[in-house]
This record gives sequence, C-alpha cells and structure tokens, in this order.
Amino acid sequence: MEPEKAPTATANILVNVPAEQWNEAMSDIAQIKTGMEVLKARQQSEYLTVDQVCEALKIGRSTFYSYKNTGKLKVSRIGKKLFVKQPDLEDAINRGIV
Repeated sequence: MEPEKAPTATANILVNVPAEQWNEAMSDIAQIKTGMEVLKARQQSEYLTVDQVCEALKIGRSTFYSYKNTGKLKVSRIGKKLFVKQPDLEDAINRGIV
C-alpha cells in the first residue's frame, strides 16, 4: 500500500494577527536575516578554498594535498569541498610550516 500523496493544489489562508505580534514577528525575521548575512560573510572571509590557498602560497594543488596529508595544513571539509581557515593558514605561515 502506497502512502497518500499530498495534494498539489495550493490554498490561500487568511489569518488575523494582532499588529503588535505581527511587528514583533517581522522584527524577529529581520534579526534572523541580518544574523544569517553576518554568518555568511564571516564564513566566506574565514574559509579559503583550495584554489585560494594555492594562489596565496604560490603552490600547486599536489603540494597543497601533500601539506594536507602530512598535517602541515589543517583542512576542514564542508560537504565534498575542502577549506582552510584563514587563521590556520596564517599560523602555518608564521610558524614556517608552509
């Protein structure tokens, strides 16, 4: 027996919300959006792609993977992609590891 499929038609539903609650909800949504934008910007600036690291160090991808495999570079995996945190790269450079 197959599970029942949800109907594909849409319906408009009207809900009465007091103005104060509506404004509070809109404010919460705006704060969440702002927080997500800050996190996204921080993530983009803190995590470097393999290509960005290779360009910064003026090395090839095989050298990058050698550094990764020997532990010279701390690498994070997000999904299927590899990233290096900018502070970790700076630390490796400052300590003369790479």
